[in-house]
Amino acid sequence: MNEKNVPSREEIMATFMKYATPSEHHKVLEPLIGNWDCATTVWMEPGAPPNNSKGSSEAKWILGGRFVQENVAGDMGGMPFHGLGIFGYDNFKQKYLWFWMDEMATSCMISTGSTDASGTVLTFEGICDNMISGKPSSFKTIVHIIDSNKHSFEMHIQGLDGKMFKNFEVEYTRKK
Repeated sequence: MNEKNVPSREEIMATFMKYATPSEHHKVLEPLIGNWDCATTVWMEPGAPPNNSKGSSEAKWILGGRFVQENVAGDMGGMPFHGLGIFGYDNFKQKYLWFWMDEMATSCMISTGSTDASGTVLTFEGICDNMISGKPSSFKTIVHIIDSNKHSFEMHIQGLDGKMFKNFEVEYTRKK
């Protein structure tokens, strides 16, 4: 820095590159890359019988390895379903990010999270719009990386009674 405590152009660029360059945290997301068969289980409310469906997912690196883009296709309640998810890691905030949108809403789900010590369980938390209650609801998503050919995704959401319940689970198996 100069005498006015203003960083030089070189210092500014070095800082920018530090935060803009994919890190070891981005590598944690590598097992999600590929083409997947999906088995989905949905519980509309606690204790309700589950609905099961099949689908597929394609996940790929985008923006120079900074984010994973997931495109999902299947059915939900007998209707065609398409969704788009983005996973990433924010070097500045030192948090993982998850962003989701699909054909069942005009809103987006945005959350931040971290990994466990093994780097194989990613847990995200956020607030989403609850169209039934008309109020914001807390949610938590958990990704379990089992191995290079299998991972799972589960969502817990705040029910109308205010309590969290497991609403959604997807088992991913790598396509042969």
